[in-house]
Amino acid sequence: MTSLKIQVKGWEDGEPVNRLLEKPDRWLMHASDQIILHIDDVQVTVNQKPHAVTAKKLGVGACAWEGEMLLAAYLVASIPRHRYQGMRVIELGSGPGLAGLLVAKLGAHVTITDIAKVLPLIRENIHLNGLTHTPTTTCSGSAELSRDL
Repeated sequence: MTSLKIQVKGWEDGEPVNRLLEKPDRWLMHASDQIILHIDDVQVTVNQKPHAVTAKKLGVGACAWEGEMLLAAYLVASIPRHRYQGMRVIELGSGPGLAGLLVAKLGAHVTITDIAKVLPLIRENIHLNGLTHTPTTTCSGSAELSRDL
């Protein structure tokens, strides 16, 4: 059985918040500056920009969504981990990149994509998780960005 824990960090009423959620909560997750997803023994941390969700800023790519967390849990639970070694994966419209970062940590060669204004957030999250990237339109490296797919 897969264990899923969601930790959120941010600010509420001028006070720092560090909370472990029992289940996904859209309001708390979208209001958080950082989400730490624990799936079994794998941890992925993503910074997000909850105040940049407006279309003039980053849009919906500024935050991780519940569906992305469920996809990440499904990927860990349904595919044996050794199968990710060397697998080529592309995440389209990734936002903060949670699912792509997860499979990169499991050994896949990942291309994480989104619109240009979201790419700095993706780069930040790649580094936050101790992964390397190569800004390119080809598939190579542990986790990378692609501008024009």
